[in-house]
Amino acid sequence: MYPFYAAGDGNSTPQVVTKGTKKMKKMVAVLGIATFCCMSAASTSYAGDNGNGTVTVNGLVWLKDAGCLGPATWDGANSLAAQLAAGQCGLKDNSTPGQWRLPTKAELFDLYNSRGMFSNITGRYYWTTTASEKGPERMYRVQIGSGTISSMAVPTTLPNYIWPVKR
Repeated sequence: MYPFYAAGDGNSTPQVVTKGTKKMKKMVAVLGIATFCCMSAASTSYAGDNGNGTVTVNGLVWLKDAGCLGPATWDGANSLAAQLAAGQCGLKDNSTPGQWRLPTKAELFDLYNSRGMFSNITGRYYWTTTASEKGPERMYRVQIGSGTISSMAVPTTLPNYIWPVKR
């Protein structure tokens, strides 16, 4: 690489300027970081039908049929989610019992903007595993159609729907 000289004011020594100046290096570094961040953000916000009875949203794998397991009490919902496996609810993903769970409030609410990718979404509430600030005996539930969030005392005989997510 051949240096060239920048013109000075005539009273100083000319400065050697190379093609790899500090400013250029900083710009390349910033562009590289920005590109990496954009690619990372895009990969975490992916949403798509996996073609096996599941849908992936933001890195989480969900049961596509949101109404398949129906409504259940809090204890029943946890049990049914944990027992879910391939062959049920249209699942062809080779999942086994113990790989599914109820979602947190944030995970379930995050599906609001992706709800068109799922089937059989009810207008009812779905259980979450997030305890209310009112106490650990109250669990949050989310109504996906309207985006409504409320809490309910557990144990209860009143059922809410089950929408499992993979562990």
